[in-house]
Parts: sequence; C-alpha cells; structure tokens
Amino acid sequence: MKRLVALGIGLALAGCHSIVTCDAALVVAIKLAVRDAQTGASVVAQSTVIATLRNTKPDTLLMPAIPVDPDTVNVGTHAGTYDLVVKRAGYADWKQTVVVVADGCEPSTTRVTATLERAP
Repeated sequence: MKRLVALGIGLALAGCHSIVTCDAALVVAIKLAVRDAQTGASVVAQSTVIATLRNTKPDTLLMPAIPVDPDTVNVGTHAGTYDLVVKRAGYADWKQTVVVVADGCEPSTTRVTATLERAP
C-alpha cells in the first residue's frame, strides 16, 4: 500500500511541471555582418569565417562570391561560447568571442558585426 501511495504522489508531482518540447526547426545562433572599417560597406562576399563552438571542433564557412544575404552570414545552431575569426584578402584578421544564450531549447539569435581593417 505504501508503494502505491508513493507512486501516486510521484505521478501527481510530475503533473505539476510543464513539459518543454522542441520542434525540429533550426534557429541561427549568430547573424554575423562583415563590414569594411573605412567605408562601412559589406565585405562578407569572399570572406572566410571560422566559427568554433567551445568543446567541439572548428567549423569553417567559405562564403560564396554572392551570398544569399548580401550583408550577413549565419553561424551555428546551438547556444554556447563561440570563437569567431573572419579572414578576407587585403584585410587584417578579425577575432572575437561571442556568448549565445539559450532560449528554452534553442539559441537566442545574437547579432554581431565584424569590422575589418584594411591591411597595410
């Protein structure tokens, strides 16, 4: 009898908590804009983005000559700490660490601008 009471209490308590479900839609962790420091113009085309989500292996994104979005590149689909490096011919490398927080089971999209200085 004690076991049945304990089981009933456990089930009743479990019903007090809402269950969080996550859909299969991927949410972008970082929307990264890449701009020329002098002109402010987008230079995301032909840029190389190296994004490393800490505790995982690096993921390199090679942007095509004409990106789907001319101003930004999407980086990652998980919350966590990202080490970002942006490389482009004629510019100094840009580096920054970005922390993306979770919004439930998805990342809260963070907007970041990489401002590239021209190489001497």
